[in-house]
Amino acid sequence: MDKQKYLMLCEQLGKDPDPEEMPASFEDFPYQVQDAIIIYSILPDVWEGFGGTFLGKDYSILPYLANQVYQIEDHPQLMQFLITINNIVSKNRAEKQKREQAKAKRSKGKK
Repeated sequence: MDKQKYLMLCEQLGKDPDPEEMPASFEDFPYQVQDAIIIYSILPDVWEGFGGTFLGKDYSILPYLANQVYQIEDHPQLMQFLITINNIVSKNRAEKQKREQAKAKRSKGKK
C-alpha cells in the first residue's frame, strides 16, 4: 500500500491518518538509500536451481554501478544498505515461499 491508498482508506473509514502507520514512499528516503535501492534492483538475482530458493544478488557488476554509473563515494555505507535491503527481500521471499508450499500441501491433502 502506498501513501495515496493509505490516505484514501483513512478518508473512507473516517479516520485521521497516523504518520506512524503511513507507508514510506521512495522520496522519503535519503538519496544514499535511494541509490542503494536502485542499484539493488539492477543487480541480477541468484536462484537455487532445483528448489527455486532465492539466494541473493550477483554483485559482480557492483563496482561498475557504484563507481562509474552512480559515482558512490561511501562504499561501506552502500554495502550496509545493500545488505540490509537483501536481508529484507530474502526474508520476505522465504516467507512467501513457505506460504505457497503450505498452500500447495493443503491443496494436495484435499484431493
